Amino acid sequence: IETAKTAYASLGLIDKVQFMNFLKEVPSDEGRAAELALFKGVPPKEVEAMLLQSSLHYRAVKLNIRMFHWERALELAQRQAQQGELELVHIVLWHRRRYLLRQGRPEHLEPYVAQEDELEEGTELVDEEVKAKIQREKNKEVQRPQGMIRRSSIAY
Repeated sequence: IETAKTAYASLGLIDKVQFMNFLKEVPSDEGRAAELALFKGVPPKEVEAMLLQSSLHYRAVKLNIRMFHWERALELAQRQAQQGELELVHIVLWHRRRYLLRQGRPEHLEPYVAQEDELEEGTELVDEEVKAKIQREKNKEVQRPQGMIRRSSIAY
């Protein structure tokens, strides 16, 4: 990563240098491999599959949010909710609300309207609470055993 970062810097490709800095911060081998695959042009669906295969559900949801694949992000979060983990649904709804607020638009995607209606009475998506949920999801990746990915699958 350092070699690539130096090369990109010497070429004045600051966005690539910033990506290499981001890549160094990804805590798992699987997460780094997925981000690098996306960087190299692997289709997001394949990258998502890599993440899900590695049980990096938050990272897969966040990938879809970053790509503005809102319905897919919610679908993945709802799958985890079926297993008793509602945090991802709250995180996706929070990101979507913030996006729509910045855009000055009302919600128009039916799955989001329905999910908002299904929120338990009195459930608020308070910034600090959702940020704490995000941190818990990130901590899950940090606490994973390392070296779970085969190196051959990184060479995209």
